[in-house]
Amino acid sequence: MELSQRQLAALVGVGKTTIGEIERGERLPNVVTAIRIAKALHTTVEELWSEDYYGQ
Repeated sequence: MELSQRQLAALVGVGKTTIGEIERGERLPNVVTAIRIAKALHTTVEELWSEDYYGQ
């Protein structure tokens, strides 16, 4: 399932700008937002924000 930033933002309850900032690594989501993003993408928080995400 492929979502636009606008669609994901609507599902999560944040603005499109917030989703873009998270995608670019300019912002980390709070716990609630991270869980909502993971659920919307049918994955886990751990999969989305693993150590690989941070280049470690």
